[in-house]
Amino acid sequence: MSAFAWPAAFVVVMIAALLIFRVPLVRLIDRIRNVNIGKYGGIQAESIPPSQQSKAKEDAAAAGPVLDLEAVEDELRSMDNAVVRRNEPLVRQAMESLKPEQRERALLRYAVGTTVQLRFERNYLIIWGSQIAALQLLNTTVSATVEQVRAFYEKASSEFSVAYAAYAFEHWFNYLQSSVLVTSSGSAVSITVDGREFLKYLIDRGYSLSKPY
Repeated sequence: MSAFAWPAAFVVVMIAALLIFRVPLVRLIDRIRNVNIGKYGGIQAESIPPSQQSKAKEDAAAAGPVLDLEAVEDELRSMDNAVVRRNEPLVRQAMESLKPEQRERALLRYAVGTTVQLRFERNYLIIWGSQIAALQLLNTTVSATVEQVRAFYEKASSEFSVAYAAYAFEHWFNYLQSSVLVTSSGSAVSITVDGREFLKYLIDRGYSLSKPY
């Protein structure tokens, strides 16, 4: 890989990572109705009731890393701004100091790592406190029953009856599944690798695990 070819390689890797995670990100964005800055600077997002949530175009289970020229051009346009253009020469200079094999590894890790961080940030923006509490329980055991998980929903819905008025347990639970944070088989529910890493990310970032709702 030449010094002149690596920027194009980075664009392809970054766009591939973005498109692979397109479905979870679309579903997260679709749930946002309102974002407020809290009294002490915290960010809170109000979710769209399930009846108003838009349906993702692709099924997350069937989504794959498929690229096409139109998608690439769309992503390039979405990332084009003055700040990006100002910093591109700095990144180019830093990358040109690396050997080709080091450069490829760095580009891949930065692209995928940044995409995962973006996903976790949006998860945290939208997820409700009761769902984080359920994840914490699941993180301490191999699996739990659906009823054990439902207990977190029931407790929160009794405390925040207005917020939960149009938010059934099925939709509450489906959010955790569609975000690939938990998986279920019959009546057994388990946290996924993504779910564990999400909790670890919150702790590493110093984010509060005690969110509203």
